[in-house]
Amino acid sequence: MRYTLQNNESKTQSLKDELFVNNSYLFLVKIRFENNLHVIQKTASEFEYYRLPALAVQTLIENAIKHNEISKRKPLTVRIETTNNSSLKVTNNMQERSTPEQSNGTGLSNLSRQYKFLSGKDISISKTELEFCVELPLLKPE
Repeated sequence: MRYTLQNNESKTQSLKDELFVNNSYLFLVKIRFENNLHVIQKTASEFEYYRLPALAVQTLIENAIKHNEISKRKPLTVRIETTNNSSLKVTNNMQERSTPEQSNGTGLSNLSRQYKFLSGKDISISKTELEFCVELPLLKPE
């Protein structure tokens, strides 16, 4: 909450700050899901000062949790990694809930609009039977 209030004026944050806040969020989420939620983070240090919309990573983690079953029988794995084309890729294995959560797609459409406004770029969304992936362009530091 403090992060959101302190950074309310800025439309973007550094990848380093976003991942720090995301790790705090994940600490709380892992209390709920214990060892049934695995997050693998592989980001290159060369991108730590590149920028992205505030709370973009948390939005994608929330999306993965909302739409997938997470249990001992079906643990969820989320991968957060930078790519060679200066983007951040967040991927999770697909294991849709037997009773799907209501969704109007607000989280992903808001991220898309933010990127179009900030940079003229768009996010990339792909879905297969095995995984769901969102790729966020990282914005060069000013």
